[in-house]
Amino acid sequence: MSDETPHPWDRQEGESSRWYQRFCAYRLLGPGRSVLECVRQEKATKGNERQQFTPGSWSRASEAWQWKTRAEAWDRHVVEQADAAIEREWRGKIMGETEILGRMSEYGRNDMGQFFKVIERWTEAPLPSEEILGEQKYPDLLLPGIEHTRYLVRKAVLDMEAFLDPVRSRKIRKFTDSPKNGLGIELHDSAAAQVNLGRHHKLFSVANDVAAERVDAHPFSLPADVLAPSFIKSYRAVKSDKYTEFLEYGGRG
Repeated sequence: MSDETPHPWDRQEGESSRWYQRFCAYRLLGPGRSVLECVRQEKATKGNERQQFTPGSWSRASEAWQWKTRAEAWDRHVVEQADAAIEREWRGKIMGETEILGRMSEYGRNDMGQFFKVIERWTEAPLPSEEILGEQKYPDLLLPGIEHTRYLVRKAVLDMEAFLDPVRSRKIRKFTDSPKNGLGIELHDSAAAQVNLGRHHKLFSVANDVAAERVDAHPFSLPADVLAPSFIKSYRAVKSDKYTEFLEYGGRG
Protein backbone atom coordinates (compact mmCIF):
# COMPACT_ATOMS: atom_id res chain seq x y z
CA MET A 1 0.00 0.00 0.00
CA SER A 2 1.33 3.43 -0.92
CA ASP A 3 2.40 5.76 1.88
CA GLU A 4 1.69 8.84 -0.25
CA THR A 5 -0.95 11.23 1.05
CA PRO A 6 -3.98 11.03 -1.28
CA HIS A 7 -4.85 14.09 -3.28
CA PRO A 8 -8.17 15.83 -2.62
CA TRP A 9 -9.43 14.68 -6.03
CA ASP A 10 -8.58 11.03 -5.33
CA ARG A 11 -11.23 8.63 -4.09
CA GLN A 12 -11.84 9.29 -0.40
CA GLU A 13 -12.15 6.70 2.32
CA GLY A 14 -15.76 5.50 2.47
CA GLU A 15 -16.66 7.07 -0.88
CA SER A 16 -18.52 4.60 -3.06
CA SER A 17 -17.30 3.79 -6.55
CA ARG A 18 -20.53 5.09 -8.07
CA TRP A 19 -20.36 8.51 -6.44
CA TYR A 20 -16.61 8.81 -7.07
CA GLN A 21 -17.21 8.23 -10.78
CA ARG A 22 -19.85 10.95 -10.70
CA PHE A 23 -17.42 13.28 -8.93
CA CYS A 24 -14.80 12.60 -11.63
CA ALA A 25 -17.36 13.52 -14.30
CA TYR A 26 -18.13 16.72 -12.35
CA ARG A 27 -14.43 17.51 -11.93
CA LEU A 28 -13.72 17.14 -15.65
CA LEU A 29 -16.41 19.69 -16.55
CA GLY A 30 -13.86 22.42 -15.80
CA PRO A 31 -14.02 25.66 -13.78
CA GLY A 32 -17.56 26.48 -15.00
CA ARG A 33 -18.90 23.16 -13.73
CA SER A 34 -22.17 22.59 -11.87
CA VAL A 35 -23.80 19.57 -10.28
CA LEU A 36 -26.91 20.06 -12.42
CA GLU A 37 -24.85 19.96 -15.64
CA CYS A 38 -23.21 16.75 -14.44
CA VAL A 39 -26.67 15.26 -13.82
CA ARG A 40 -27.82 16.30 -17.31
CA GLN A 41 -24.82 14.67 -18.97
CA GLU A 42 -25.41 11.39 -17.16
CA LYS A 43 -29.11 11.45 -18.06
CA ALA A 44 -28.30 12.24 -21.69
CA THR A 45 -26.13 9.11 -21.98
CA LYS A 46 -29.15 7.05 -20.96
CA GLY A 47 -31.50 8.79 -23.38
CA ASN A 48 -33.55 10.46 -20.66
CA GLU A 49 -35.17 13.88 -20.93
CA ARG A 50 -33.20 16.97 -19.98
CA GLN A 51 -33.05 17.38 -16.22
CA GLN A 52 -34.51 20.65 -14.93
CA PHE A 53 -33.34 20.46 -11.30
CA THR A 54 -30.65 18.83 -9.20
CA PRO A 55 -31.87 15.65 -7.46
CA GLY A 56 -31.60 15.68 -3.67
CA SER A 57 -29.29 12.65 -3.63
CA TRP A 58 -26.80 14.49 -5.85
CA SER A 59 -26.92 17.63 -3.73
CA ARG A 60 -26.36 15.64 -0.53
CA ALA A 61 -23.51 13.61 -2.01
CA SER A 62 -21.77 16.65 -3.53
CA GLU A 63 -21.88 18.42 -0.17
CA ALA A 64 -20.91 15.39 1.88
CA TRP A 65 -17.91 14.62 -0.31
CA GLN A 66 -16.97 18.28 -0.86
CA TRP A 67 -17.06 18.14 -4.64
CA LYS A 68 -16.57 21.88 -5.09
CA THR A 69 -13.46 22.07 -2.88
CA ARG A 70 -11.91 18.95 -4.37
CA ALA A 71 -12.59 20.04 -7.95
CA GLU A 72 -11.03 23.46 -7.31
CA ALA A 73 -7.95 21.71 -5.90
CA TRP A 74 -7.81 19.76 -9.16
CA ASP A 75 -8.04 22.99 -11.16
CA ARG A 76 -5.06 24.43 -9.27
CA HIS A 77 -3.12 21.22 -9.83
CA VAL A 78 -3.75 21.39 -13.60
CA VAL A 79 -2.53 24.99 -13.72
CA GLU A 80 0.57 24.14 -11.68
CA GLN A 81 1.35 21.20 -13.95
CA ALA A 82 0.99 23.41 -17.03
CA ASP A 83 3.23 26.08 -15.49
CA ALA A 84 5.82 23.45 -14.59
CA ALA A 85 5.80 22.12 -18.16
CA ILE A 86 6.34 25.62 -19.53
CA GLU A 87 9.15 26.18 -17.03
CA ARG A 88 10.86 22.93 -18.10
CA GLU A 89 10.55 23.82 -21.77
CA TRP A 90 11.92 27.35 -21.46
CA ARG A 91 14.44 26.92 -18.64
CA GLY A 92 17.21 26.01 -21.07
CA LYS A 93 16.20 28.61 -23.66
CA ILE A 94 15.88 31.81 -21.63
CA MET A 95 19.09 33.83 -21.45
CA GLY A 96 20.59 34.18 -18.01
CA GLU A 97 22.57 37.17 -16.78
CA THR A 98 25.91 35.63 -17.79
CA GLU A 99 24.78 34.94 -21.37
CA ILE A 100 23.23 38.39 -21.74
CA LEU A 101 26.44 40.06 -20.57
CA GLY A 102 28.42 37.77 -22.86
CA ARG A 103 26.34 38.78 -25.88
CA MET A 104 26.66 42.46 -24.96
CA SER A 105 30.43 41.95 -24.68
CA GLU A 106 30.45 40.45 -28.18
CA TYR A 107 28.58 43.48 -29.50
CA GLY A 108 31.01 45.77 -27.69
CA ARG A 109 33.90 44.16 -29.58
CA ASN A 110 32.17 44.30 -32.96
CA ASP A 111 34.62 44.79 -35.81
CA MET A 112 33.43 45.22 -39.37
CA GLY A 113 36.66 43.66 -40.60
CA GLN A 114 35.62 40.18 -39.50
CA PHE A 115 32.94 40.18 -42.21
CA PHE A 116 35.28 41.05 -45.08
CA LYS A 117 38.05 39.29 -46.93
CA VAL A 118 40.62 40.51 -49.45
CA ILE A 119 40.66 39.03 -52.96
CA GLU A 120 43.11 39.57 -55.82
CA ARG A 121 42.51 39.25 -59.55
CA TRP A 122 43.88 40.19 -62.95
CA THR A 123 41.82 42.58 -65.06
CA GLU A 124 42.18 44.99 -67.94
CA ALA A 125 39.69 47.43 -66.44
CA PRO A 126 40.27 48.07 -62.73
CA LEU A 127 37.34 49.43 -60.75
CA PRO A 128 37.68 52.62 -58.68
CA SER A 129 37.29 50.52 -55.52
CA GLU A 130 40.22 48.24 -56.44
CA GLU A 131 43.83 48.79 -55.46
CA ILE A 132 46.34 48.23 -58.28
CA LEU A 133 49.24 46.07 -57.10
CA GLY A 134 51.03 45.65 -60.42
CA GLU A 135 50.66 45.53 -64.15
CA GLN A 136 51.72 43.28 -67.02
CA LYS A 137 52.13 43.89 -70.73
CA TYR A 138 51.13 41.22 -73.21
CA PRO A 139 50.96 41.18 -77.04
CA ASP A 140 47.78 41.10 -79.05
CA LEU A 141 47.49 37.66 -80.67
CA LEU A 142 45.72 39.00 -83.75
CA LEU A 143 47.42 42.37 -84.24
CA PRO A 144 51.23 42.17 -84.34
CA GLY A 145 52.99 45.07 -82.63
CA ILE A 146 50.02 45.88 -80.41
CA GLU A 147 50.33 45.46 -76.67
CA HIS A 148 47.71 45.37 -73.98
CA THR A 149 47.99 45.95 -70.25
CA ARG A 150 46.38 43.95 -67.50
CA TYR A 151 46.47 44.83 -63.86
CA LEU A 152 46.74 42.85 -60.67
CA VAL A 153 44.22 44.38 -58.31
CA ARG A 154 42.83 43.63 -54.89
CA LYS A 155 39.71 44.72 -53.02
CA ALA A 156 37.73 43.93 -49.90
CA VAL A 157 34.50 41.96 -50.36
CA LEU A 158 31.95 40.52 -47.95
CA ASP A 159 32.93 37.12 -46.62
CA MET A 160 29.80 35.04 -47.11
CA GLU A 161 31.19 32.27 -44.89
CA ALA A 162 30.90 34.71 -41.97
CA PHE A 163 27.15 34.76 -42.47
CA LEU A 164 27.01 30.99 -41.96
CA ASP A 165 29.04 31.16 -38.74
CA PRO A 166 26.52 31.38 -35.84
CA VAL A 167 29.06 33.13 -33.61
CA ARG A 168 29.68 35.94 -36.09
CA SER A 169 26.26 36.13 -37.73
CA ARG A 170 24.48 37.00 -34.46
CA LYS A 171 26.51 40.22 -34.35
CA ILE A 172 24.71 41.44 -37.47
CA ARG A 173 21.77 43.76 -36.89
CA LYS A 174 20.69 44.21 -40.50
CA PHE A 175 21.50 42.65 -43.88
CA THR A 176 20.58 44.21 -47.22
CA ASP A 177 20.86 43.03 -50.82
CA SER A 178 20.26 45.93 -53.18
CA PRO A 179 20.44 45.68 -57.01
CA LYS A 180 22.00 49.13 -57.00
CA ASN A 181 24.39 48.99 -54.05
CA GLY A 182 24.93 45.25 -53.70
CA LEU A 183 25.25 43.45 -50.37
CA GLY A 184 25.45 45.41 -47.14
CA ILE A 185 25.48 44.74 -43.42
CA GLU A 186 24.87 46.76 -40.27
CA LEU A 187 26.30 45.53 -36.98
CA HIS A 188 24.87 46.01 -33.52
CA ASP A 189 26.03 49.30 -31.98
CA SER A 190 29.32 48.56 -30.19
CA ALA A 191 29.42 51.94 -28.42
CA ALA A 192 25.91 51.45 -26.99
CA ALA A 193 26.85 47.95 -25.85
CA GLN A 194 29.93 49.27 -24.06
CA VAL A 195 27.88 51.96 -22.30
CA ASN A 196 25.33 49.38 -21.12
CA LEU A 197 28.09 47.12 -19.84
CA GLY A 198 29.74 50.04 -18.08
CA ARG A 199 26.48 50.91 -16.34
CA HIS A 200 25.98 47.29 -15.30
CA HIS A 201 29.44 47.20 -13.75
CA LYS A 202 28.81 50.63 -12.17
CA LEU A 203 31.72 52.22 -14.00
CA PHE A 204 29.70 55.44 -14.34
CA SER A 205 28.17 57.37 -11.47
CA VAL A 206 24.53 58.40 -11.57
CA ALA A 207 25.55 62.05 -11.36
CA ASN A 208 27.79 61.68 -14.41
CA ASP A 209 25.02 59.94 -16.34
CA VAL A 210 22.55 62.73 -15.53
CA ALA A 211 25.09 65.40 -16.39
CA ALA A 212 25.86 63.71 -19.68
CA GLU A 213 22.16 63.55 -20.56
CA ARG A 214 21.75 67.25 -19.75
CA VAL A 215 24.69 68.19 -21.95
CA ASP A 216 23.24 66.17 -24.81
CA ALA A 217 19.76 67.55 -24.33
CA HIS A 218 20.53 71.28 -24.01
CA PRO A 219 22.94 73.63 -25.82
CA PHE A 220 25.87 74.96 -23.86
CA SER A 221 25.29 78.52 -22.47
CA LEU A 222 26.95 81.10 -20.22
CA PRO A 223 25.28 83.72 -17.98
CA ALA A 224 25.10 87.32 -19.22
CA ASP A 225 27.24 88.47 -16.27
CA VAL A 226 30.16 86.55 -17.74
CA LEU A 227 29.62 87.58 -21.35
CA ALA A 228 29.05 91.33 -20.75
CA PRO A 229 29.38 92.31 -17.06
CA SER A 230 29.33 96.09 -17.55
CA PHE A 231 26.31 96.01 -19.81
CA ILE A 232 24.27 93.84 -17.49
CA LYS A 233 25.00 96.18 -14.55
CA SER A 234 23.76 99.14 -16.59
CA TYR A 235 20.69 97.20 -17.69
CA ARG A 236 19.78 96.30 -14.11
CA ALA A 237 20.29 99.90 -12.96
CA VAL A 238 17.88 101.19 -15.64
CA LYS A 239 15.32 98.49 -14.74
CA SER A 240 15.43 99.52 -11.08
CA ASP A 241 14.91 103.26 -12.02
CA LYS A 242 18.27 104.27 -10.55
CA TYR A 243 19.37 105.96 -13.79
CA THR A 244 17.68 106.92 -17.03
CA GLU A 245 20.58 106.57 -19.49
CA PHE A 246 24.15 105.27 -19.82
CA LEU A 247 26.98 105.72 -22.29
CA GLU A 248 28.88 102.48 -22.91
CA TYR A 249 32.28 102.43 -24.60
CA GLY A 250 34.02 99.58 -26.37
CA GLY A 251 32.80 96.05 -26.79
CA ARG A 252 32.59 93.66 -29.72
CA GLY A 253 29.61 92.62 -31.79
